[in-house]
Amino acid sequence: MKRLSEKGFSLLEILIAIAILAFISMGVYQTVNQSTAIKERITSEDKDFLQVEAFFARFDTDFSQIYSPLYFSPRAVKMNGPNDGSVSYESEMSSQRFEGKADNGLPIPNIDGDSKGKLIFMTSSHRRRVVGAKESDYTWISYEMKNASEENKAAPFVITRNYQPIDVYAKSFKWDENKEQIVLKNVKELEFAFWDESKKSFLNSTRELGEANKNLIRLLRIRLVWVDKDGGEKKYEKTFRPLWPYYKALNATDELTKTNMPSAPGVPTDETNESDDEKP
Repeated sequence: MKRLSEKGFSLLEILIAIAILAFISMGVYQTVNQSTAIKERITSEDKDFLQVEAFFARFDTDFSQIYSPLYFSPRAVKMNGPNDGSVSYESEMSSQRFEGKADNGLPIPNIDGDSKGKLIFMTSSHRRRVVGAKESDYTWISYEMKNASEENKAAPFVITRNYQPIDVYAKSFKWDENKEQIVLKNVKELEFAFWDESKKSFLNSTRELGEANKNLIRLLRIRLVWVDKDGGEKKYEKTFRPLWPYYKALNATDELTKTNMPSAPGVPTDETNESDDEKP
């Protein structure tokens, strides 16, 4: 019977095997560590960029559901005088929040876009956090660029969002009742612009749209300059539209003018034309 060899590994062979295993372990550790660092860096960058996208998504939800009776009803108008022949918009309900009323009697919310980096409007996007809370589905929303509490010379501003879902038909605002939310940090510039159909261009203020269109926004543009952790500037430009279908509310003014305005001297009417035709 053949005896098995009792000879084992020598000390040198064991040391060589341990050295090889150590090199392999170091390579695996470096690969895993590098992959983890890359993952953390990408996740951190994505998280920062997601804050910008989250701001745009939040704004789109609010603005797409902007509320005003002008999207489905003409303005209420009145004759200035029996002999004047001109009409003016009804303004008996004017206040800080409302400019007047529509033809159906509903108050017209003001859209305040006169200050740079600030926009206030009424929207129907609000949802109650607590069932049965005394809050309306309608709410006033304020987006505003403010100075950041932390000093950052490259991006010294933050964008805040405030809302008022209680007593939405009150005459004045009380923004201090709710704590504003910071929806985006590291902001360098923020600009709201409003589309003017007649001029075919964006204007920087709702006041520039004129009395008839300042509270009837069809298209809005946001220009944003945001700064990342490395100090790199990212420029964004996006447009937003309300969900309301296009409705050109001019009928009430036309009808009131046609039915109540007296004919100017020397201008023939239908009746005079018919009588003239009957003359030999």
